[in-house]
Amino acid sequence: MSPTELYLANQKTIKGKIREYHNRVPHVPVEDLESEANETFVQCLNEYKPDRGASFTTYLNTCLKNNFENFLVYFVKDWDELQEYIFIENSRIDMMINYPDWLKSLSQKSQKIIDIIFNTDTGFISSGKNKITKKSLTAYLRGLDWKFTDILNCFNEISLALERM
Repeated sequence: MSPTELYLANQKTIKGKIREYHNRVPHVPVEDLESEANETFVQCLNEYKPDRGASFTTYLNTCLKNNFENFLVYFVKDWDELQEYIFIENSRIDMMINYPDWLKSLSQKSQKIIDIIFNTDTGFISSGKNKITKKSLTAYLRGLDWKFTDILNCFNEISLALERM
């Protein structure tokens, strides 16, 4: 198969991974994910070894997953330059305390993050005065062996819920 035919044959896999990661982290531009997917495809063309027993599609799928995970780490690495889509200030905390039904609509992991923020017995210590940053909270959760993508998904869920309030 030519590279063009191989690309066309695997377009569904590529588009599916782009859609999956964009749905998980919607603030990442689709164009960036498409660019990363195209670079990954070329990398797979150059590095694929059929004698190892995996089909090209399986190899491509694994490489897309790994490269997207790495891409997201670098995309959100510099927290200060990103729009703070979850930044909890005292006024927002007061709003959350007054709306317990809001908490019930969150996933269990997102509720756990809220619990960590409010419960002083968890061992979490924020880095600033009267504010909790994503960076310090992420570092704490990573120390508890949370997956980076799970943390991002929870931040996004909490942020969307706050916007609806």
